[in-house]
Amino acid sequence: LWNGLQRIIELTDGKIINCKDFDGRESTPLHFAAGYNRVEVLKYLLENGADIEARDTGWLVPLHNACAYGHLVVAELLVKHGADLNAVDKWGYTPLHECALKGKFEVCKMLLLSGADRNHKGRDGKIPLDVVREGAEDVKDLLRGDEAVLEAAKEGDVEKIRKIGGLIPLHNASSFGHLEIAVLLIEYGAEGRTQICSLLLNSGADVTLKNTEGLTALDMAGAEDTKELLM
Repeated sequence: LWNGLQRIIELTDGKIINCKDFDGRESTPLHFAAGYNRVEVLKYLLENGADIEARDTGWLVPLHNACAYGHLVVAELLVKHGADLNAVDKWGYTPLHECALKGKFEVCKMLLLSGADRNHKGRDGKIPLDVVREGAEDVKDLLRGDEAVLEAAKEGDVEKIRKIGGLIPLHNASSFGHLEIAVLLIEYGAEGRTQICSLLLNSGADVTLKNTEGLTALDMAGAEDTKELLM
């Protein structure tokens, strides 16, 4: 099937690469490749001029399809090729809304890291956080942002920080006294690594304390400036 598609496109000099399924939702080959997780087909289509912002009858673009089904590699490829992160469908929903609706954590995280607008409102006035699938607490935490991370810092929830910390700037983990949390945020690229460690140390944080894996803050610190403070 893949070789057949490639051959047809070659024989028509690429003229049908953006053809539409007029018996259905007017989807293009790129819509289908994105929705069915056909990575190699998607690559070929993108490399040969497929319209990355083509819309079906519901105004969905291929990125909506990839996000709705949680196809991370496909979604990453579309974003890499310049797909509009905040493209809206007929209901004003973005790809991030689709991830939230379906509870697709990894794709949701990728979109946020790529700069998707977590506060975009659909025609019903709802932002992605408002439409998160029931039970998808990890997706809720991603979309809650700072609030979720600070809550985790208060509770000393290292696993939650480990899962969503790469998205959040470091604010005031020091005030909660969790050195391990702060180091995790630092290693995820949060700003102010030396300042936060200094604050924690000056507040009496114990650098010899070990986590459940038997690691101290020094064991976890990768940046040289952080290590120097902890030694």
